[in-house]
Amino acid sequence: MSSNQWLANSRGKIDFTHPPDYSKPAQLGAKFAIVRATIGNYRVDPCFYENYLGYKAAGLEVYAYIAVVPADRFGKPITAAQHIDYLWKLFIESPEPITRPIALDCELSCNQSPPAISALIGQLTMVLPSMIYTSAWFWNKNVLRSTKWKHLNLWVANYTTRSQPAMPRDWKAWHIWQYSADRPPNLKGKEFGVHSSSIDLNRRIISWQPSSKIL
Repeated sequence: MSSNQWLANSRGKIDFTHPPDYSKPAQLGAKFAIVRATIGNYRVDPCFYENYLGYKAAGLEVYAYIAVVPADRFGKPITAAQHIDYLWKLFIESPEPITRPIALDCELSCNQSPPAISALIGQLTMVLPSMIYTSAWFWNKNVLRSTKWKHLNLWVANYTTRSQPAMPRDWKAWHIWQYSADRPPNLKGKEFGVHSSSIDLNRRIISWQPSSKIL
């Protein structure tokens, strides 16, 4: 999920998993960055601290996201506690406190049932100050309806030229919209300091409010 877009009444966001030129996004008007921290309970992004501190030094707001993985490759469920423990092990080594909401990247089912996936996401949101990253096609199929979801900010993925995205059924409004995938005709990656030639594009309408620090 690599991205950047900045428009009138919107704010730019960049999310890269490989070290870019951290100064270029801010020079081009980007306002914030979201960097990957962990995947499930088995992978820490090796560039997390470099990305987090690099973008912060460049003057951007910086947030983290985790990939929610309901089960391992053998089909054994990965619990919310395991996700969080793995994240804490990363954050506890941080040279400075990690603040702000944590985005939960919800796009994997791992052949788990909607009740199991819903329970996992719900348990994560009870501990982490969260935003949900997802798409309508994934959410509507794999997550149970609940009124609690609408109270979480939505980062919706829907790649279209339409004026509004297809929305997961539990929300009426989006906070961030990832509207274009990492493929041509974007081809703005190098312009924004990354190694890839193309990046995902996002629009953000509402500013996140800083949360109390996590550690």
